[in-house]
Amino acid sequence: MRRILILLLAFLASYSSALEVSQLTTIVKKQINTDSATFARKMDWQEYRYSSTLRIPPSLKKLEDCLSPVIISLAAANAINRVSYKVTCDNTVKQHKWSVNIVANINYYMAVATTASSLPRGHSLQPEDIVFREQRIRNNDYYPNVAGLAGKKTKRKLRAGSIIKKKDIIIEYAVIRKSEVSIIFKQDSFSLSTLGIALKSGQLGDLIKVKNKRSGNIITTTVIGKNKVSVESK
Repeated sequence: MRRILILLLAFLASYSSALEVSQLTTIVKKQINTDSATFARKMDWQEYRYSSTLRIPPSLKKLEDCLSPVIISLAAANAINRVSYKVTCDNTVKQHKWSVNIVANINYYMAVATTASSLPRGHSLQPEDIVFREQRIRNNDYYPNVAGLAGKKTKRKLRAGSIIKKKDIIIEYAVIRKSEVSIIFKQDSFSLSTLGIALKSGQLGDLIKVKNKRSGNIITTTVIGKNKVSVESK
């Protein structure tokens, strides 16, 4: 009878420990869900899904129960698919305080632009050339919509079904580095212009540094057209 009681207590102890790990896993996964949504907004992803797996350190099962809510903070984000969280228990009793790192492997999936057929080098992309297929996202070298591709030319030959990456597209700059540009200063309904030298190449909407030819000052401007940049006064 005594042996049965000891085995029962051991079983309950192990069950309780497993339950705590399960609860902590749920808390971390909720944090991953929040962080993934924030990351998707930052990347301007409209529709996506993700899956995650956690690497739980064995030492977690040996730690004391946390009498206060655990604190979860981002320890490191080494890549788009690998994130480390620091889980801290700030118990009032000093010897019961602890912290562990939990690594999360996150796989993002999203429909990205691929070729509907084989395309030659220098081909001007049209909507019918593009088919969106779900792919695992490993970096930000993809096109999630047609807007950034229509009219752009291919840098190399692409096979049918190939993912269209940013490195496959010829970048057409509105402003070329070291070229002369027109700087337009705007304030309310008033505007004036002067000449400057672009210190960086840029596409429409890019922020680039420009040196004012008259004053020699270096200012941050927005590319608004072919060899045109603007500065809006506050």
